[in-house]
Amino acid sequence: LTAIAATHSLGMEEGRILVMDVGGGTSEFAWMENSEPQDLMSLQLGPLRLLEGIDIQDPPGPDGMEEIRKACRKGLGPVFRVKDTLSEVVLGTSGTALCLGELCGTKRRSVTGLETSVVLQVSLRNLLGRLAEMSLVKRREWLKQHGERADTLLPGGMIFLTAMEGLNLDKMIVGGKALRDGIVLNYLEHTFRNSPRDRSERLIESAITGTIPSARSAVREQSILKIARRYNYDRDHCHSVLRLATQLFDQLRPLYWFGDEDLFYLQAAALLHDIGYHISANDHHHHSQYLISNSELEGFHRVERRIISNLVRYHSKERPSPEHSNFKSLPDELQKKVTVLAGILRVADALDFTHSGLVEDVRVESTAQTIELHLKVKGDIDLEIQEIHSKGDLFEENYGRSLIIEVEKLQPEMEEPSSALRENGSAA
Repeated sequence: LTAIAATHSLGMEEGRILVMDVGGGTSEFAWMENSEPQDLMSLQLGPLRLLEGIDIQDPPGPDGMEEIRKACRKGLGPVFRVKDTLSEVVLGTSGTALCLGELCGTKRRSVTGLETSVVLQVSLRNLLGRLAEMSLVKRREWLKQHGERADTLLPGGMIFLTAMEGLNLDKMIVGGKALRDGIVLNYLEHTFRNSPRDRSERLIESAITGTIPSARSAVREQSILKIARRYNYDRDHCHSVLRLATQLFDQLRPLYWFGDEDLFYLQAAALLHDIGYHISANDHHHHSQYLISNSELEGFHRVERRIISNLVRYHSKERPSPEHSNFKSLPDELQKKVTVLAGILRVADALDFTHSGLVEDVRVESTAQTIELHLKVKGDIDLEIQEIHSKGDLFEENYGRSLIIEVEKLQPEMEEPSSALRENGSAA
């Protein structure tokens, strides 16, 4: 969030940028590429921790400065190991960075008009060497309005300097917005430009095109598609189930008014329902639930993962039961939601029982006693209909209506006669 705010506020949303944020007890590093985080790292390394762990004299002098540098080198080891992700620009944020910019930086204006400072590595080294020669009292007097940083500025500055040395960085830009502004930007991103319907549309488009979305706001879709591919999902079948489940959900909204977020859970389950085959065909629905429950679904909180994992478990013959611990752990209203969505998923899965993609379209008509599924098909779907009657019981219970199937067989498209036949009038 800090890196997003820093790059956005300075108009640095293109290229490869490293954002360094040194706090009191930790230091954060974010490698950004075209506004997308590529690597994020948080280290238990900060000026207060350094002061607690190092016994230095007052004034520190060159020896004390070297002790701090050694501790910084050790703490920054993980950062130096990813130095291959060389950045074009380095941004420093936090109060320590701003103070250093005031003391040894050159003032600049960013393209957004925000004032920044450019801190050269050599200038920073000279400043820290000068501070190391002063006692704490003297530093406090010399720093004037920054006097409250008299004890932490030297170790904090050394973290920045050691990182710049280890990563071969000649200069650092100081300024830009930080965490609070990042939270606001993130909220706006998700509230106004990343609705559940947007996520659904991106998920469907990505599933069809076979590409994983790259937008920062598409982290949930990325998570779903990456796990699906990791466990070798049946792409054609799962995309058919995704399409059919979406059609059913949208047309059944008046009967159970669920929102777009619920549709997204259903679509995620449609793509992941068969990943358990990666482990075994026997009880694959149990294996699917296990893989989802124990996978890093980035962007989903624990309850959402539980909803999706329960949906994939009940896509097959097994029905939701209060005896199942994962289902029982959900609040009553979420148990009902899982039950209804699982009923839709079971029917959508049954409509592609042979994995042949024979059902082209489904249209729903409901009466007081029935729900009719009008299917447009490209071939014989006797096995699919048999499976619908086998798995549709949960669907019928949820809606309190009998499930009726109507089939319309699509005519195969006639091939256009060749130009030669058209010209000479030969019989086709």
